[in-house]
Amino acid sequence: MVYNVYTIMGINVTEVNLFPQTVIEEILQNVSVLLTTVVGSVPLDRNLGINATFIDVPAQRAMMKLAICP
Repeated sequence: MVYNVYTIMGINVTEVNLFPQTVIEEILQNVSVLLTTVVGSVPLDRNLGINATFIDVPAQRAMMKLAICP
């Protein structure tokens, strides 16, 4: 089975492309928005994003928090 791997670090999330050219571009944009949004920061959807409790925590503890995060 062949998997495609994409890097989302270079995507600019400050400008949302409302008309992405490909499905892959749309998926990468959506994932980058989810990864850069902190839970509770979107007024009409307080559950959108990731839990930021792993910020400023030692790497091993942060990885455990991310692994068990609901």
